Amino acid sequence: VAGSARAVPRGAATPTPAPYIVEIMAATGGGLETIDARMSINDAGTVAFTGIENGLSRGFVSERLGHRKAITGIVGANRTFSGSAINDTLPPQVAIRELVSGPFFLIRKWATDGSKVETVGRSGGVAGFCTGGLNPGGACIDNGDCACFGLPFCFPGFCSRSASDFDSAASFVSINARGDTSFPGLVDGSTTLALFRDTAGGLQLLDTFPTIFVRLRPQIADDGSVVVRDEREAIVVYGPGGGLRTVAGGGDGFTGIGSVPGISPQGDLVAFIGDAGNGPGVFVAENRPGGQVFVVAGGSLDDGFDGFLDRERVAIVATGPDRVRIVFAATRDGVNGVY
Repeated sequence: VAGSARAVPRGAATPTPAPYIVEIMAATGGGLETIDARMSINDAGTVAFTGIENGLSRGFVSERLGHRKAITGIVGANRTFSGSAINDTLPPQVAIRELVSGPFFLIRKWATDGSKVETVGRSGGVAGFCTGGLNPGGACIDNGDCACFGLPFCFPGFCSRSASDFDSAASFVSINARGDTSFPGLVDGSTTLALFRDTAGGLQLLDTFPTIFVRLRPQIADDGSVVVRDEREAIVVYGPGGGLRTVAGGGDGFTGIGSVPGISPQGDLVAFIGDAGNGPGVFVAENRPGGQVFVVAGGSLDDGFDGFLDRERVAIVATGPDRVRIVFAATRDGVNGVY
């Protein structure tokens, strides 16, 4: 479901027309059996998601109900797509985690018009050559698959063994306007949790963590900055040129920090759920040395907000001079919703 809204003061009567518009972008039925909860939307209103269609896992985009389009040109009973992140390039790219029986893991970027697929990283590959099906002699991409852009199917074949970039990859993928991605996974050949970032310079291991139970949900800004909550339950930002900055937590009085912070497209602001001593709230922090932290909902404000869903993204969707627009899930005056 996609929606748009305008601000309504607390206690104000519901205006006419309603303060929001809701549009169903995809629904089960017509062959679509399931929809994965890890979806995304770009500025143009195109929604990317993964799901099961006619018994096979696929990645989709939809601009409106009844117009979903499969964008993952490779299918098979041994293949599962999960998690999706879409950007605003032309054509838009969708980053998706892929699990192939073996198991083998891949992070790929799929063009929504079917023109291109790029492999960001992979675990160990297999050997073979592309042959048969409707794409004989097709180009090898990795893990023995043929590139079948726009074609119904292709057969696995023999490609040269691909190098391993990681041992496994999680479905929590983020992509920015340049096509850079970030995602959590395990270091190749180990069970060590790591955070990865892929840019034009290649795939980079940003950091490792002492336990696999750290809930990493990264978001990457257009400048390449990546925000996560770390093992200390502190909000940290990995800069585009290296370096690590703690934005909140880590001994500054903040507790109850949510696991899915957001970062502005420019990388200069970070939003998160936390408690500064006056109850849970949504906060915005300046991503710079000595930057200020502001409460924008809940906390010390008497605005009726509570029940913040700290496992949902706090998204910064727009910024301007002395203004920031944030989207978050919470309860306000007893009403559950997205605000």
